[in-house]
Amino acid sequence: SHKGIDLIGLTRAFIKNCIYKTSEGASTIEMQISKNLVTSSEQTFERKLKDMRVAYEMNKTMSKDDILQIYLNSIYLNRGATGIKAGARIFFAKDVSELNLAECAMLAGITKNPSKYTPYTIEEITLNDTAKSLDKNLLFTEIDNENNKESKMDEEVINHLIELGCINEEQKQSIINGELIVQKAVLNQDSIDRQRVVLKRMRDLDFISKKEYEQALSTKIVIDTSLK
Repeated sequence: SHKGIDLIGLTRAFIKNCIYKTSEGASTIEMQISKNLVTSSEQTFERKLKDMRVAYEMNKTMSKDDILQIYLNSIYLNRGATGIKAGARIFFAKDVSELNLAECAMLAGITKNPSKYTPYTIEEITLNDTAKSLDKNLLFTEIDNENNKESKMDEEVINHLIELGCINEEQKQSIINGELIVQKAVLNQDSIDRQRVVLKRMRDLDFISKKEYEQALSTKIVIDTSLK
């Protein structure tokens, strides 16, 4: 309902920042679009004023739906994903049109804090990992020659991956040479917790029914990095 600037939120944030010496923001979606596409992340009063001006002008010529679409196409979601379409592909190996409510709520939750609420964290592979636990969850990172270092992966683990059929002999040699790093993606509990907050908010605002809410809570989230 605002015109791009949330004056109440800005005032509240200003008071809290002065009293508690915090850095709470009060950016609207329009102001975040300005920061992402027009200005910068520089923490200055001048940048904030520019974002406010851009946000106000945006509301004069665009609908809220169009503004939200721009935001969803430009927001950084971590792990190299910029925009919801990229997030759907990188985190779930799906087109955005194929996402279910649980996955949509998880992507929406990331925007609060992409580094904390990213859908998966990265862990080292161990001998306890099975082909099933690693299926579609392997992350391959090539290392350039300038930063080439000896692989830290244990030889037993490398051979374990060979036995499981997760890597081939060529990839094995690249790992040994320090040219390739192989890790696994693990579902991030912080992302699940945030997803539940989003779903509850949607339910409280009657955007979803009680049945949809309960189904989304019980839907298992499956991380799939096969398209990353």
